[in-house]
Amino acid sequence: MNLIGSMIATKTTAQIQFYHSSTPERALLVGENTDLVSQLQLRQMECEIKIVAQENLWESLDEPLTQYACVILTLNNHSENIVLCRQLRECFDTSELPIIIFVADHQAAIEAIKAGASDFCFFTNAVGELPARIWQCLLNHQHAQRIALQLDEQKRAIAQSQLLTEKIVDALPVSLYVVDRDLRIVAWNRNREVGGQGIQRQQVIGRSALDVFSKMPCQRLIEEFEKVFASQEPLRFEQESKADGQTRHWLISKIPMRLDETNNDVTHVITLGEEITEQKKMNAAIIHTEKLAGIGKLASGVVHEINNPLATIAACTEALQLRLDELAAISPETQADFKEYLKLVHDETFRCKTITNNLLEFSRHRESEKTRLEVNYLIEHTLRLVKHHPKLKRLQLGIELSEISQPINANEAQIKQVFIALITNACDAVDEVTGQLHLQTLPTQINGKDFISIEFTDNGLGIPPEMQATIFEPFVTTKPFGQGTGLGLAVCYGIISDHGGKIEVQSQVGSGTTMRVLLPAVS
Repeated sequence: MNLIGSMIATKTTAQIQFYHSSTPERALLVGENTDLVSQLQLRQMECEIKIVAQENLWESLDEPLTQYACVILTLNNHSENIVLCRQLRECFDTSELPIIIFVADHQAAIEAIKAGASDFCFFTNAVGELPARIWQCLLNHQHAQRIALQLDEQKRAIAQSQLLTEKIVDALPVSLYVVDRDLRIVAWNRNREVGGQGIQRQQVIGRSALDVFSKMPCQRLIEEFEKVFASQEPLRFEQESKADGQTRHWLISKIPMRLDETNNDVTHVITLGEEITEQKKMNAAIIHTEKLAGIGKLASGVVHEINNPLATIAACTEALQLRLDELAAISPETQADFKEYLKLVHDETFRCKTITNNLLEFSRHRESEKTRLEVNYLIEHTLRLVKHHPKLKRLQLGIELSEISQPINANEAQIKQVFIALITNACDAVDEVTGQLHLQTLPTQINGKDFISIEFTDNGLGIPPEMQATIFEPFVTTKPFGQGTGLGLAVCYGIISDHGGKIEVQSQVGSGTTMRVLLPAVS
């Protein structure tokens, strides 16, 4: 059996085919150990072994159209083998070529590996070891070639991905541009080039954003960018623009960016502009619709509550009429009765007036102007509106209003609408007999900023974890079919976001739910 046969006798058919089809046809043996060659019968191998002297090594490697599977260093002087291996590794053309070194002992083997040898073979057992060493060396070389091809493919994929990213950025339906620390524009997407306010990319790249956006207040623009660079947090706000006599609304997002992820310093700021004119109109319509739905929910309780005082008024009036028919003269006792009855008429009549006035105040359409308001005042007035809810009258209601010195900048009707929705949801979630609702207000701080926290905690069934991330989306509801529109919390989320606040949920199935509203305090 020849050398190739001895090497692949234990390999599978697939490996044999791969070897014959993928490896170079020649190996280069450096040295003049003809006895070894004769013993291994190398000259009869399918993979030809070429034997060269040390001085002819480089000439053989430079032969045109010749590719060697590996180089075998068999010089008797171990140091010469090491030096020659280092020279081969330092040469660009042979730096990746598999090298097998003949060594005398284990210490020499360690030196050979350090010098860059792919493998080693002991002089004392060359006949038994060399075939397996050559085989393993060839397989490693082929594996390295496959890795190199994969790396080339990955490089092409990365270049194609970068091109795709640029195309995606240009195709985004938002206006996008990027500035550096000096506020010079370094990126400008296609959407910023079109429209009435569009500017061509080549006209803005490298210029200062203050010059490009000269119509905007310069100081405000500087403050916006400096705030993002300093805080390292995104900045979002709404902005109006007037073009062609029409008012358009934009959601502006300024996002910090770091070129070097190992360095925490913000190097650039990405500015996104998304037109939300239609969304603003839709949100206003949804809020108004939800307000009307809220009035409908309150109507049954209000009507029931109004009927009670009206019945009292009717009974007292009838009693007065009977007494007047029976008596010609009014005695002191009758006068006392008249006073008592008339007081009841007065009190119950004004009670009706208060209920209807509160309902009308809530339902009246107003613009979304914001004023400074006390949170505790809003809670107290909201409770007056919802105290007629049938469940609210039966459940245990706990109120804990902290002393809060800072007001909030808010629209009274909208914040009341949020509170009513959260209280109504809590009433619907709890049991009629054991239901509990706890309201709490307290000042808090988030990232060094002052907020007012309003918590609504119930002991209802809770919200499943898989729904907690979606309950603020439109048409998502935990109520049975036909008992909820799924718009209430979506409207609440929009209102609170418009006020610069947050609304959060903490819930565990079977242990109740806490809805927390965070509104920024005004210093």
